[in-house]
Parts: sequence; C-alpha cells; structure tokens
Amino acid sequence: MLFFAAKYGINKRATQNILSGYREQALIQKYEEGGDNMRKNEKGFTLIELLVVIAIIGLLATLAIVSLRNAQQRARDTKRITDVKSIQTAVELYASENSNAYPSAATWAALETALEPYITNLPVDPTNSGASARYVYASNGADQYVIATTLEDPDQQALDQDSDASEIVAPVSGVVVFAVSAGSAPADDAKIDCADADRVYCLVE
Repeated sequence: MLFFAAKYGINKRATQNILSGYREQALIQKYEEGGDNMRKNEKGFTLIELLVVIAIIGLLATLAIVSLRNAQQRARDTKRITDVKSIQTAVELYASENSNAYPSAATWAALETALEPYITNLPVDPTNSGASARYVYASNGADQYVIATTLEDPDQQALDQDSDASEIVAPVSGVVVFAVSAGSAPADDAKIDCADADRVYCLVE
C-alpha cells in the first residue's frame, strides 16, 4: 500500500490512516463475529430437558417419602414389641407376689393400677386408634394370660418368635377378662388370633 501511494503520489499519512481504518474495521468485524458465535453457543434449557429434571426430582422426593414412612412404621413396631414385653414382665412380677395368679382387669386403667408397683405408666399403642392399633390383655385371673398387639410390618422378625395359635384363655369360674388400651373390649369368649398373616404379635402363658 505504501509503495502504491509513493508511485501514484498519494500522501503517506493519508495512506497510513486508511490502513489504520482497515485494521480497526477488521478488529470490529472479528469481535462482532466472536460475539455472534458466543450467543449461538449460549443455549437455555429446552422444554424436554426441564421436564426430565422435574421428573427426576419428583422420583427422588417419592423415594424419600416412602423411605421415611417405612422408617416410621419400623419405629412404631419396635415400640409395640418393647411395650408388650414390658407389660409381660410386670404381669409376671405381679404373679410372683400374688400366689402365681395373674391380674384380672376389665379396663386398661384397672390393669395399670394393678401393675403400678411393677411398671410406671402402663404403655399404650403409638397410634392407639382402635381395634387395629391397640394393646390387648386377657386373663382368667389365675394361670393364663395373653398380651397382643398388631404390627404394621408383615416381615417383622418378632412375628417368628411369638405364639402363632388362636389363643383363648381358659376361663376360671366362667370369667375371662379383657383389658384394651383403645376401643371396646372383646366378648368374654373371644379368641385372640395370633397368626403371623394378621401381623398379630402375642405373648402368652
């Protein structure tokens, strides 16, 4: 360009200004092209991608809720088993000091009174909401009793270690007394079904 300017008598400074303008124009064009490329590469999430993310979050939330519910059920069942064993211990202690006769109580409050020296605050089922969620104590007032509760988990290992028969307490003088922590007491001649299929955990004597 400078040779061309010298040959044809074009001012050198003007030529340099022209060259400088070309360079600036080239830089501006290159910058603009780079910006366009950057904008092309900056893509947002598509609708499908957003739906996939939402579905994954929903699945994880569902799994967390199910896991929490199962953990809560196991905790309640553990308490039920522990409570029933505590009641059994108190009943046996009562019998040891009362001519080997087990307490006879028609209400849960009466049973609590009878066992008061041997257990503090007779426990009740964690939900204690009725026939399917309560503790049951049956006794003939002499040599037999059944303590039962219904578990929530059918695979609970404790169900393999309890009595599985349909238990009925042999009456003494025609009387079998039931005490329940919730709901109405069974009839005097009722059986307590301890079958594992019904998730009933029973301790008997």
